[in-house]
Parts: sequence; structure tokens; C-alpha cells
Amino acid sequence: VWSWDILFQEIQFLMASVVVIIVAVPEGLPLAVTMSLAFSMKTMAKENNLVKKMHACETVGAVNIIFTDKTGTLTQNKMSVVEKDAIDDDLDIIGALNSTAQWSSRDTVLGNPTECAILRELGKEKYEDLRKGYVILDTIPFNSSRKYMVTYMRDILLDTHILVKGAPEVILGMINLPENDPLLEDNGEVLRLDLDCISRIPEQQARGRRAISGAIIKEENWEEVKRKLEAGEKVNGEYCGTWYIEDPIRSDVPEAIEKSYKAGIDVVMMTGDNLATATEIGRQAGLEDIWAVEAKDFWKEVNDPNSLENRVLPNVIARCTPEDKLQILKWAQEKGFVCAMTGDGVNDGPSLNHADVGLAMGSG
Repeated sequence: VWSWDILFQEIQFLMASVVVIIVAVPEGLPLAVTMSLAFSMKTMAKENNLVKKMHACETVGAVNIIFTDKTGTLTQNKMSVVEKDAIDDDLDIIGALNSTAQWSSRDTVLGNPTECAILRELGKEKYEDLRKGYVILDTIPFNSSRKYMVTYMRDILLDTHILVKGAPEVILGMINLPENDPLLEDNGEVLRLDLDCISRIPEQQARGRRAISGAIIKEENWEEVKRKLEAGEKVNGEYCGTWYIEDPIRSDVPEAIEKSYKAGIDVVMMTGDNLATATEIGRQAGLEDIWAVEAKDFWKEVNDPNSLENRVLPNVIARCTPEDKLQILKWAQEKGFVCAMTGDGVNDGPSLNHADVGLAMGSG
């Protein structure tokens, strides 16, 4: 039977409990939070996620924009040449000699994934035969700013040759094309040349394929060629063809992006690929309401009041250098967004380090 004395006694018990909680929380809360984060780390480890910093488990729950690399992150990084337009056999020579990749003694190809795909298409036997006939004298290595690689070499007859490969619009823009094959451009991208194989480039890029073109520079003075290329001047050259390379989307990517949208997280793909290729890969990955721009146009687009409504920033950003990725990430953070960055390559390193949460994929 309840009475006032019993009720008063229960209230005293309740007050004592509240006092104990108030006293204990400041001491126990840090321990409870640490144990909770440690439990999160253990749970994520079971799913093959190695957490380097404990507080990342908490921060990742507050992320509202995920910036992601394309190759090896959204795609499988299993590149293969699916088509090739070759004017003559010189394209094979360019693929074998103007490359940092190589066949190993175990019949595997080591090096840059794009160049590895070209060497696999060429075959080990043909690669080794071509390498025996030439001596490499000097190179201009590829980087994401230049978008081309040049090799200066000598054959067994002591004749010298200069080979170049890279992004089609860059290769075709650096060589003096025949007057009867005028280069037409739209938004800086190569669209049409009289040569049938070159006219196929935009079509292939629109299918999500990476295009790599090759050419031979028809000049003998290597130092003068380097000076011209450095200065952005045209050189006498002959277009040799283009490889078309596919890198399939990871099977679980569309579902992951859909879950991100449902959680209120925007996904932005940043890649060094051509705009048409990047747009198609974004579509295959499941990005919604695609707004695609090149990195050089990013700042103009985000400050344009007539840009696509209901979006803060483009969700496909093409022709990105590591510097572009970092600057765009910093811009989003300044806008108050909590940003995650996912990537698997050295070129993603600066952005992975500066993001609120950096997520290195695979062996990244």
C-alpha cells in the first residue's frame, strides 16, 4: 500500500541516483566515448576497414559530401584495350618503347595500369622484339598536367626517333596536321578530322572509354623539340593511331552511391579523364542529375547563378590534377561541408590528407 512516507522515500532514492549520475558522468563519459569508438573500429575491421585515427569513426558519421577518385575507386582498375585504330605499325612501336611499364619474368605486366593494358594488347613476344631494336636515349615522363609522355630513341641503324603518346586532344594539338585535315574544336575537345579513325575518338569517349593517342615527331633536334613542347609550340608530327581502354565499374558502386544519397550525402567524382568519358562513367556508377564540368571551368560554374539548380557543386569534375582536387576540397570545407575523400593513388594523397576523413582504397 502506497503512503506519503513511501513516496517520499522513493523520491529520495531518485534524487540520490541523479546525484550519482551527475558526479559520475564527467569521469565516465570520456571512457564511454573511447570504448564506443574502439568498438566501432573493431566492427569496421571485420569488414576490412582499417581505421588509423579513432575519431574518424565519429567524423565519418557527419560527412555530407564524399569526393571520390574514379580509377581504382569507382572502377575495378582492370584496364584492357578493347579497340585500337592504328594508321600503321608505328603505333605498336610507340606502345612498346614510349612506356614506363614492362613485362616481368613471370609473364605479368608491371607499371602504370593504362600502359599495362597497352602492353598486354601488344603481347610479350612482340614487346620484347621491338625493345631489342631500339635504345632509349631520353624521356619526358608523363604527368597529369602535361597529359603526354615523350621518348627519344635510336634504332640499330643509328637513326633517332621521337615518340609521343597521351590525351588525344593534347597530341593532336601539338603536331602540325596536314592542311587538308583541319582540326575542328568545340569546348576545347577534338570532334572531327577527315581521318576516319580520329573522327571516332569522341564517340568512343562517350562510351566511357579512355582514349590514348600516339604520334611520331618528325624532327631531329631533340633539344629543340623539348624547347617547343615546353613553350607550347607546335612540332612537325604524324598521327599514328589511338588505343581505347575500358575499366569496368565495381559491381557494388551503384548500390553504395544510392545508399549515400538516401543518407543525405552528396557524391562528387573527380578524375583526370576526358569530360565525355567521365560523364559516362558517372552515369554507370549511378550519379544522379549529372552536372559535369572540367576542372578549369569549375570556379566559373559554381559562381554562375544560371548553373544547374538544386546543386551546390558539379558532381562530375573532369581533367582534374592533384592540385585541382585539393583546391576543390578546400573550397567545399570553407562552405561548411564535412568532406570525405576516397582514392587509391599517389595523386589523391594531398586530398586524402586534407579531407575531414580520408578513405584510402585497396592498397592506397
